[in-house]
Amino acid sequence: MGVGKPAVALQGAKLGIGIDAVARSSQHTAPTVATEVIAARGDATLFTRNDEIEALWGIIDPILDAMAEHDLVLTAHSEGWFPHFTPLWTGSRTWIELFGNAPAGNCMAHLAAMIVQGMFDKYPRQKVIFQEGGYWWLPDFMLRLDDFYMSSGGDIALTERKLASGERWLHKMPSEYVLDHVRFSTQPITIPKNRKHFGWLLELCHAQDLFCFSSDWPHQTMDPANWVVENPDCIPDEMQRKLLSGNARKLYGRL
Repeated sequence: MGVGKPAVALQGAKLGIGIDAVARSSQHTAPTVATEVIAARGDATLFTRNDEIEALWGIIDPILDAMAEHDLVLTAHSEGWFPHFTPLWTGSRTWIELFGNAPAGNCMAHLAAMIVQGMFDKYPRQKVIFQEGGYWWLPDFMLRLDDFYMSSGGDIALTERKLASGERWLHKMPSEYVLDHVRFSTQPITIPKNRKHFGWLLELCHAQDLFCFSSDWPHQTMDPANWVVENPDCIPDEMQRKLLSGNARKLYGRL
């Protein structure tokens, strides 16, 4: 059999994505355009999609499916001093770095991923409580996520859950997910020496609605177990009731 011309002639064509043209659209910003174009070109050195990440969703989302079916709260216990549990241990040499700093960084990283990678959009009834990761970082965290989402949120459309759903954006602002879905256990709490600052932090972190008292019994890290009732100038009676039992009862429902 001789080799002749192919029955169907293939002709090359250029992908019609122009950075300049897209950048002029009011729906895009420069970082978003760059990410979308890099993804479209398939340059794996600039925009990486790892197979192990997709495999992880195949493990995680079935668990979340079961939790949604049984109306369970996800408990995220953040730690930092087990080297194989966190990248933040690299280069650290002290207990202060590994136990004092790393858990807060872990909490921020995991919470940001839950929000911007669409976990709460796919599971709108899912509640999460973070343990031992701090919370005084919340005001800046919420502001930063909102600002970055408004200025360069287009690449959210490239996350696995959003690709699967065909959605390009979150259902609401990132900070709203924190208020609607997330709670924080209080231990270990660091109390500022300045009483005014303590009151400001409680207010800025929405403590009356987001905090659930915990003691870390049977041991103690830093905070005394009775700090909630010993600071009435910053924690009035109604807030005390919500921190000590009200918020947990609302979160878990079955209590």
